[in-house]
Amino acid sequence: SIEPADVHGSATALLAFTSGTTGRPKGVPLSHANLLSSIRSAMLAWRWTADDVLVHALPLSHQHGLGGVHATLLAGSSAAIHAGFDAARLARAVAAERATVLFAVPAINQRLVGTEGIGGSAFASLRLAISGSAPLSPALFERAGELLGREPLERYGTSESGLDTSNPYEGDRRPGSVGLPLPGVSMAIANPDGMPLEPGSDGEIVFRGPQVFAGYTDDAETAAAFHPGGWFRTGDIGRVDPADGSLAIT
Repeated sequence: SIEPADVHGSATALLAFTSGTTGRPKGVPLSHANLLSSIRSAMLAWRWTADDVLVHALPLSHQHGLGGVHATLLAGSSAAIHAGFDAARLARAVAAERATVLFAVPAINQRLVGTEGIGGSAFASLRLAISGSAPLSPALFERAGELLGREPLERYGTSESGLDTSNPYEGDRRPGSVGLPLPGVSMAIANPDGMPLEPGSDGEIVFRGPQVFAGYTDDAETAAAFHPGGWFRTGDIGRVDPADGSLAIT
């Protein structure tokens, strides 16, 4: 066995880079405490145990795919991780490994439901089908749910703030919603000045908690990324449902 290293939680565990889809990629130092608090809250919410078997074909250069590795290592569970995505091969692996957890993005779900020869029996062992990294349309939510035998569980997070919200493991999962804050995560909808808005109003999604990074490698970029009080500005616009507190990215 490998003994845990004597490393302080504030020490940098990895240097991630944002996708750069809206500008120049930014360096995101993530501490051991950031990573552990993020994945542990998701594992608690998703009932992850040592008996789980994860299958995915997501890149380990991205937080979604890497999170599956972190959960597997922490739980002492098993994982089958593919070097690339092929819909038929992924379906065969879920069946062969008797996978209990599948990680996917909407494009993977689209390919699974659109590939001839893939039937629901391949996914009979699954208890959990996670979807993230991009919006899952209500139509694809329904089609994927029919194929997989259970509704996809959509969640939301960022490189800088880890996993932040999730639809419930038990109970109704709402198409078009990314759910409620995970354990330990504080969420608000803010105006441009950082003031919280009432539920039902569109505004910037902001988070704070132990999973949120301390700042970019460029201090100037860090100053613009936070509102007073340690609220990280995601740059995404969302709305909280007044009825149940669930978040939709608008």
